Amino acid sequence: MQKQHSGPTLKKAILTVWDYAAMLLRKWWLYLLAIGLFCGLTFFYLSLQKPSYQSSCTIMINNESSSTMSALQQFAGQFGLGGGSSGGGLDSEKVIELLSSRSMLMQVLFKQAEVAGKQDKLINHYNRLVKESDYSFVATKYSEVDTKEAYKSKAIYEEVRRSLSASDPRKNGIIRTGMNTKSEEFSFVFLEELIDHVIDYYVDKSSAQQRQALTYIETRKDSVKRALDNADFALKSWYDKNLSKIRARTTISPQLQLESQKLQRKIDFLGVAYEEAIRNAEFAQMNLLMHTPVLQIIDPPKYPLDVHQKIPWVYYGCAIFMAVVLLSFFLIIRKLVKDALSE
Repeated sequence: MQKQHSGPTLKKAILTVWDYAAMLLRKWWLYLLAIGLFCGLTFFYLSLQKPSYQSSCTIMINNESSSTMSALQQFAGQFGLGGGSSGGGLDSEKVIELLSSRSMLMQVLFKQAEVAGKQDKLINHYNRLVKESDYSFVATKYSEVDTKEAYKSKAIYEEVRRSLSASDPRKNGIIRTGMNTKSEEFSFVFLEELIDHVIDYYVDKSSAQQRQALTYIETRKDSVKRALDNADFALKSWYDKNLSKIRARTTISPQLQLESQKLQRKIDFLGVAYEEAIRNAEFAQMNLLMHTPVLQIIDPPKYPLDVHQKIPWVYYGCAIFMAVVLLSFFLIIRKLVKDALSE
């Protein structure tokens, strides 16, 4: 029974497919109209699009300590000045996170800079050059924005973050960053300001503990120096007061002798303490040097920037494909409905 119906069924399917294909071929002029319409819309869309400009910068993080510095660090650790290994804090992941953090981007966006011959906040330059908007932020700092400006600045932050790229592809401490916007001047200046700001912030925070230790030791050293100077002055005053008795070789009372001996012992003690404070200050300076990260800009942003434009043939190819698919779908559905109504 199945063999008797397989032939007519297959033949009917082939005829149906051929009928639909012939119908579509007869409508070739509609395909030309649809393709022309879609290509025209694509041309209009591409004419409205502006090229984007990408600035790029390469940063190197020096994360390696020499054997000499390691030995000095161990020696300084004997005096309680070692802050641990410097390798843990010098990683590119931290810098990459800082480059895209909201705090860093907002601080840079509200910085004053000259772009395209005009001095203003970078966030206003972005509005003017990229978004082509006349809106101007009044607040001088991000912490001073009101509710309205907070919403607007958040939207700009999201756009800027999407336009920013930062990565360490080989995990070797060399970070490649880029900024891609529709304004060549803004892309150049913003990336330059962002890199400088992040480097300053990272260096400052990475060595903050060692710098505080150095400040404390320097303060203690100054205190010991003042106490030593006061003791020297007191002993000198004692000699000036009793100079006549010393020259006359008269007997000096035990109380005065004890006073001079106390001052001399105090001077000796403070002298040793001051020498120790000087050594500690030198070690603290060395410790600060060892824990201060070194971030070097290898390839700074330079003009002319890389220009990125939309590839026309890709968009025209998609337009032709969509025109053919949509028109074929419409014609087939139309024929199916028409055949169903005729039966």
